[in-house]
Amino acid sequence: MESIYLPKSNNSINIPSIIDLEKYLFNYQGNTRLNRLLHWIHQEQFLNETHNLFVIELLRSSNTTLFRKLIDDKILHTDGSLVKGSEQTSTSGGSNNNPFEEWFSSTEKTLQTTLNILENELLTAKSTTVKESIRIAYCELGNLYYKWGKLDDSFKSFLRSRDYCSMPKHHNDIAYHLVLLSFDMKQYYNANNFVNKLIDLSIDPNMLTKGKIIQGLLLLLNENNYYASALKFLEINEISNDEISSITSIYDIGFYTFILCLATMNYSELKHTFMSNKSFLNYYLAPSASPPTPVSDEHTGSATASASTANSGGAYNPYGSLKLKQILIDIMNNSFESLFQSLPTIYSILTMDIYFKHHTSYLMKLIIEKVFLQFLSPYQTISLQKIQDYFPQLTSIKQVKELLITLISSGKLLGKIDSTNNVLKKNVVHLEKKVIDTTHTFMKKNSVILSRGLLRTSLQRYGFLIDTDVDQPMNAGKMKRLQDLHEHKHRMGKRGGGSRGGVRHRSEGAAGGGAPVGYGDDVDDMSDREDSVDEETLMMIAQAEAQYPSQPYRQSSRGGGDDYYSGDDDI
Repeated sequence: MESIYLPKSNNSINIPSIIDLEKYLFNYQGNTRLNRLLHWIHQEQFLNETHNLFVIELLRSSNTTLFRKLIDDKILHTDGSLVKGSEQTSTSGGSNNNPFEEWFSSTEKTLQTTLNILENELLTAKSTTVKESIRIAYCELGNLYYKWGKLDDSFKSFLRSRDYCSMPKHHNDIAYHLVLLSFDMKQYYNANNFVNKLIDLSIDPNMLTKGKIIQGLLLLLNENNYYASALKFLEINEISNDEISSITSIYDIGFYTFILCLATMNYSELKHTFMSNKSFLNYYLAPSASPPTPVSDEHTGSATASASTANSGGAYNPYGSLKLKQILIDIMNNSFESLFQSLPTIYSILTMDIYFKHHTSYLMKLIIEKVFLQFLSPYQTISLQKIQDYFPQLTSIKQVKELLITLISSGKLLGKIDSTNNVLKKNVVHLEKKVIDTTHTFMKKNSVILSRGLLRTSLQRYGFLIDTDVDQPMNAGKMKRLQDLHEHKHRMGKRGGGSRGGVRHRSEGAAGGGAPVGYGDDVDDMSDREDSVDEETLMMIAQAEAQYPSQPYRQSSRGGGDDYYSGDDDI
């Protein structure tokens, strides 16, 4: 069944032929750039291209910790060549010199020297007890450890600097660094805590936008909540790429939102979402958004850009060939041809994405199902052959039946398959049953409210005035007092007199000579009255008082006297 949802030609898509990996790389900075390259190394279809880029980028950085880890994990040799791969790539160029040995030793020596200097500065700052100097020293240590690849030590340094922050901006910057470090260490729970603090404290629009981007990614990675993630991305305002390049890129945001909306929203909601948010559609999903300048590493402060990126005048849109904006417009016009043509490319790009790789198959399944149900929505009866002709993923009538059976059994499609004539027939009876089931569920959920409303209207039919100003539960003590009071009124009524506190029927008049009608009256005493309260209503009153909090009931003596309450004033 899984093969039904996957594009038939996904293996024929060559990512380097549609995406310039070198330009794509420089949309990011810091560890995000290295992590994406490391993720690409495991993609066999462009192993050699990404390995060469990774070697160049690693030699530009100071991340000796990552290099040592890759050697321990048997991914790289000490000369930088790959342990696995059909073609082993060496960086020595055939000579005996190993550039990685020279780079490693010199970088380690420089970093250790800088660490000793910063630790001495921290000790000096602590001795002077100047909070700002201590904060700066801890932040410099955090940046050094980040460049070094020692993320745990960097996290601890930034965490300690929070105690010496004196301005809201300092707290925001520290929270942002902690979020990025938690992301790099895949500690998504910590990242969620810090990003919530970041959003609560910050008033900077750009910082709030960064926080929403991180929240959207966390909803995807930590909770697998695709719909909430899509809504969070849609809240993002316009922002330049160099502001968020340590997290992701503006083009990734547009692509992620496009995929998540297609997978989780029905098409009326999809149309409303993007028609009411045209700024997002025009900025993040346009073939070429306003390109920012080449990014600079916010931890190191050094600008980095390739010659090709500098010549192009800004960041590179790897999804420009997909024309995502046009696909959305076609879908909103109920045309899916452009989407079907792009599905193989979309599938291949998702498999190489660092965040979506493990969600690709399920998201593709959701997208195909949404399109399938939208296609079937105007039809009451449709042949299976017509369905197969419209969907290129379905290569036989058997696959069409398998998909229909899956949707019908899961309750997403209401209908039945006529296997003799190869026809799908929607079942209107099932649609009516669904409405009835929904109504029944609602009434059952609100049964207490409906019961009390039925009791109220039944009493009002017989002239009772419901006092809505007092709403106190009827406990056992009050019930006993009420019963004693009714017995007393019953005895007084037999003598021909009334008493304050009785519940009178409107036909009795103000003076009242008959027995008052109340909770304690026997049904036999009222049987001779044409408009007396019937036995069913009395049973409802008794059951309601036993099960639900009750309200005092009163009935006006229509002859002009005062209103009489069924009980003392405090009941």
